[in-house]
Amino acid sequence: TLMGAVAMQLKNIAYGRDPDDMSDPGFWTRAFMQSGGLGIFGDFVGSSVNRFGGGLAQTAMGPLAGRASGILDLTAGNLLQYGMDEKTNFGREVAQRLRENTPTLPFYVRTAYERILIDNLQRVLDEDADRSFRARKKALDKRSGQTYYWPPGENAPREIDWGAMFGNGAR
Repeated sequence: TLMGAVAMQLKNIAYGRDPDDMSDPGFWTRAFMQSGGLGIFGDFVGSSVNRFGGGLAQTAMGPLAGRASGILDLTAGNLLQYGMDEKTNFGREVAQRLRENTPTLPFYVRTAYERILIDNLQRVLDEDADRSFRARKKALDKRSGQTYYWPPGENAPREIDWGAMFGNGAR
């Protein structure tokens, strides 16, 4: 659980988020789940999707099935929506597939890569990019009460709020 807590905080920093409040009891539940105490299927305790957004069947079939599903949604799914004269989210989905399928980057490069390259690509391809960025910020706040030190769609970060880790951040 302690190593799960360390991993969670490091992931928060790597993904442009302020550290999570460790005085919140829910933090320690999430840390236990992060530690692998229940494996990937622990993700389904209280949720219908895993940490990667896939359902139980997709998880059971493995990561290749998830990637294939994402590519199928991006190509055939968008063509079908376009053919039925429905709004597609092609630009947003291209950016998301790039985020998901980028090989492992050093933690100190990942957020810069996403904000400078991927978010700006999304802004070019997706007319609703700014709304999408605001929705991601709102979803993070609703899910965990966290904030971004480098929010989606922003060009530059602010200082990391280290006090947030101990429940006395600037939130």
